[in-house]
Amino acid sequence: MKTFLKLREMIAILIALLAFNSMGCRNSDDGGTTLRPLPSETEVTHRFVAVGIGGKAAYTADGVTWIIADHNNETLYSIVYGGGQYVAVGTYPNSSYSTNATSWTISDGILNTMYSICFGNSRFVAVGESGRINYSSDGVAWNEVTQSGDQRNSIAFGNGKYVAVGTSCNPIYSSDGISWNSATHINGVLRNIAYGNVNGRFIAVGTSGARSYSTDNGTTWTAANDGFDHLYGIIYGESIFVAVGEDAGQTQGRIYYTTDGTSWTNTGYNGAKMNSVAYGNGIFVAVGDAGNAAYSSNGTSWTSSNHNNGDLKGICYAEW
Repeated sequence: MKTFLKLREMIAILIALLAFNSMGCRNSDDGGTTLRPLPSETEVTHRFVAVGIGGKAAYTADGVTWIIADHNNETLYSIVYGGGQYVAVGTYPNSSYSTNATSWTISDGILNTMYSICFGNSRFVAVGESGRINYSSDGVAWNEVTQSGDQRNSIAFGNGKYVAVGTSCNPIYSSDGISWNSATHINGVLRNIAYGNVNGRFIAVGTSGARSYSTDNGTTWTAANDGFDHLYGIIYGESIFVAVGEDAGQTQGRIYYTTDGTSWTNTGYNGAKMNSVAYGNGIFVAVGDAGNAAYSSNGTSWTSSNHNNGDLKGICYAEW
C-alpha cells in the first residue's frame, strides 16, 4: 500500500510539472533548476539593419553578432524604418523595401540617385543628386519634387519638420516634404543631419570640421566648426548627439559627441573609418567599409567589431 501511495504521489507531481511547463515556463538553458518564461508570440524584435555597396546588407541586435541579408540591389546609401517596413535608397534607378530585413523587394519608382531617406508624419522623404527630392506614403510608389540647388546629402525629421543639408548649398526645410523653403547657411560640405527631441535642435556634420546646428526647425543656422576631421554620420541617443567618420588624413576612424552642437568631445576612438551610426535599445551601432563596425552603450566609449559584409553605408534601428 505504501508503495502504491508513493507511486501515486510521484505521478501527481509529474502531472503538475507538465502543467506548469505548458503554462509558459521551461527549464533554464544551463540545465539548472531555475525556470524561465517561454518566448511570447508578441515578443519585440530589436534590430539594427545596414545597407551598402553591391547589394550588401546585414543586421544585428547588439553590434557584436551580425547576420548577412543581402538586398540584391546595386548600391544603397541610406535606410530608415517606418510604416511597418524598412525602406532604403541609393543609386538610380532603384530603392528597396522589406518588412523583416531578411527578404527584400526592389522598387524602381525613383528616377534619380538618392543619398538619404527619413520617415515622419506617415511619409518617407528622400533627397539626392541635383536637388532632387522624392516622397512616398508606403516606400513603394514615389513622387518627385524638383528643388533647385546642388546635391542634398542627408535629411532628418523632427518636431514636425523635414530638414535637409548638402554640398555647397543652403539647408532646406519643409512641413510636408513637398513644399520647401531655403535657409541661409555658408559652412562647407554637410554630410549628415540628426534631430534631438530633448533639446529640440537639428545638428549637421560634414567634411573638414564643418558642423552646424539649428534651434528653430532648420530656419536659421549657427556654425560650430571644430578641427579638420571628416564626419559622415550622426545620431541622437542617451541625451547626446554622436557623430562618426575619420581623421583629416583619412587614416583612421573618429567618433565625437556633443550635447548641443556647440562644443564637441573626441571619444578617443581610433579604429576603422565609420560611415553611419544608429541608436536603439540602449546601444549605439556604427558601420563602415571592409566589414568594420563598432558599438557602444553610452556613445562615449566604443568597441570595434566586424559585420563581415563589405562596405556598408547606412544603418537604422527598429523594433517590431
